[in-house]
Amino acid sequence: MESINWKVRKQLPVIRQTESAECGLACLAMIACWHGLKTDLSTLRERFNIGIQGMTLQRLIECAASIHLSSRAVRLEPEDLRCLNLPSILHWDMNHFVVLHKVRGNRLYIHDPDRGKITISLLDAGKHFTGVALELTPASDFTPRNERKKIHLRQLTGKTPGLLASMTKIIIFALALEILALGGPLLNQLVIDEVLVAADRSLLYVIIVALLLLSLIQLLLSLARQWATI
Repeated sequence: MESINWKVRKQLPVIRQTESAECGLACLAMIACWHGLKTDLSTLRERFNIGIQGMTLQRLIECAASIHLSSRAVRLEPEDLRCLNLPSILHWDMNHFVVLHKVRGNRLYIHDPDRGKITISLLDAGKHFTGVALELTPASDFTPRNERKKIHLRQLTGKTPGLLASMTKIIIFALALEILALGGPLLNQLVIDEVLVAADRSLLYVIIVALLLLSLIQLLLSLARQWATI
């Protein structure tokens, strides 16, 4: 019986830039993930120092080498893009980088760090593509791995003294207010079912006092929650 070959289909993620200077870094992260190096923009941002002017093609090649990806810069016409080893990085609009995922017919499927997934014709691509592309392939010492850093709650709250305690108080106060908010409709229903039908004035006085106490407690809890957020 022949063995079944379970081939895992590669996925090219869309990694969006958070600043205009990070398009090259985002493209590098996308292709690294495609080849098995699970990384993200924040991890590469800590690893590489990117200035406000962004990355040059040479700097992009250097960063790729640091994560064991071999580079080959090529100059070609838009109609020859299908010949690239995809996915590849394209120099776009003179000051931007995008990832060319695939070519189908005369359509280019692009992952743009600024706009997300886009599809564009070869004719329109000629208005944006500068003629320079960068192929990235795993070097001989490349090993698939996961470099994404997990963010724990302690990392988010540890640098702010008392933040976790304040958050806990706010949650408790909010839950208490929600529970008390359910008491109002129940008392109103009790007035309709018992007081009005049975004309029980003594019960009505008890319910009025309960509603006043309920409103007072809600007010105090609201003030306490506001105090906890200061």
